[in-house]
Amino acid sequence: MTTNTLPETRSSEELLAALLQSQKRATRHTRVASFANLALVIVLLIAVVALVPKAVALIGRMQTTLTEIDTLAREAGAVAENANTIAASAVEIAGGASEMIGNADEMIGNVNEVVTANTDAVTEALQKINSVDFQRLNEAITNLNNVVRPLSDFFQRFT
Repeated sequence: MTTNTLPETRSSEELLAALLQSQKRATRHTRVASFANLALVIVLLIAVVALVPKAVALIGRMQTTLTEIDTLAREAGAVAENANTIAASAVEIAGGASEMIGNADEMIGNVNEVVTANTDAVTEALQKINSVDFQRLNEAITNLNNVVRPLSDFFQRFT
């Protein structure tokens, strides 16, 4: 080979060798670029395969959440309507309360009469309770226990 590098001064063999060498380098660069593109496509496919189901699930959850939010908004509206109804009822009750306070004085007078009438009945009932002879009652219970115990022992033998 000659040291002359100008294309005009080279022989056709030298030019072909240089062209072949340049083609080999270009082919090598093309292969590297192709492998890099292939690797990039594989990475993108893996990412799509991994992320698309998650995105679909996320969209489903978002739709469910939006449906629930819509339901809650409707329920909140219903609650607001109920609150208005309750407030109106409270106003009516407050009007009736003043009337009830007026009747309360009359009721208190009636309660006093009832208490006075019942005091006599309670006094009579207490007198009857006080007239009970508890000592004799306890003796009767003891005697009954003494009679029932042998019968109980007898029947326990058969069970």
